Amino acid sequence: MSKKIFPHIIGNNVIKNLIGNDIVNRNCSHAYILEGAKGSGKKTAAEQIAAALSCYNKNSTSHDLPCGECDNCHRIFGNISSDVVRITSGDKVSIGIDEIRNIKNGLYVTPNDSDFRTYIIENAERMTPQAQNALLLTLEEPPSFAVFLLLTEDSTKLLETVRSRAQCIRMEKFSSTEVADYLSSSYEGKRIQKSFPERFAAAVSLSDGSLGRAAELLSNTEDTSEILKFRAEAMKLIPLMCSSKSAQMLKLGLTASIKNTHDAKIFLQILDCAIRDMVSAKRTSSENLLFYVSYEEAAKAASEASIKKLFHIHAELIRAIMRLESNVSLKIVLTDMILKIADYKRK
Repeated sequence: MSKKIFPHIIGNNVIKNLIGNDIVNRNCSHAYILEGAKGSGKKTAAEQIAAALSCYNKNSTSHDLPCGECDNCHRIFGNISSDVVRITSGDKVSIGIDEIRNIKNGLYVTPNDSDFRTYIIENAERMTPQAQNALLLTLEEPPSFAVFLLLTEDSTKLLETVRSRAQCIRMEKFSSTEVADYLSSSYEGKRIQKSFPERFAAAVSLSDGSLGRAAELLSNTEDTSEILKFRAEAMKLIPLMCSSKSAQMLKLGLTASIKNTHDAKIFLQILDCAIRDMVSAKRTSSENLLFYVSYEEAAKAASEASIKKLFHIHAELIRAIMRLESNVSLKIVLTDMILKIADYKRK
């Protein structure tokens, strides 16, 4: 049996290669920042790292890291290990200086059952400046057995002095195909994909590359109902995009149920899932669809445009999403995108 590093972390090779090698080579950093959106797997990764640090079999060549079988792994995965300290804001708006002082008070007490004590700070961006400065003093001269994992959606909200003392790793975003494969790997996901394909496609479209977010959406019909409304509007807009009818595209695109930039990004992501299905239908007969319910439906929609036109639409959708993320005006982005898609006809 060959040793696998973090076999239960999906993707995220940077974590596997960087932190995994650090642990194997006994050269672990005292602090890491795990940055990613809600549902991106930060908590899962932090728990796996904590278990790997404390795993009895971490030096074994025949066990995975973490092994998931030893007493330390069981304690950590059961959330009963005294060598893993979790700090979270809970119902509070922020993490105050008192929580960090509590860490400092027991910082130099040696671990009970392993070589390391791991401190997992969830929503680290919620630490007050005072709390971050208190943590900074700890990060400057920590004991050799202390490892800090700061989990955050946005590392720029941490003080630069804190960021400079920790390695920052961005959680990996997954492709729509990978999200669909992940959801359909479970019995419930496969059942929903078969019985409620539009709901399944909505969860994939809205996930923004987050496996946790996708699973949450699949089980929450209230969230997906909004996406199904966007999907219905996308079905009307796609034929117009393929035929480059700019006036009708502008009318429909600018009057869709888009209230803000967040809605617009979701709508554009849904449109892009449809375009990807259409490209796939032109190239293969794959049933691994992200928007359309059947291959026949995707192939029929794809017959209205050349594959070059579909690639052009895809490029403009991605460009529009990137501009929205750069805070360009919503109306300007949508208008410019529609005009550029329509302009393809004249090239």
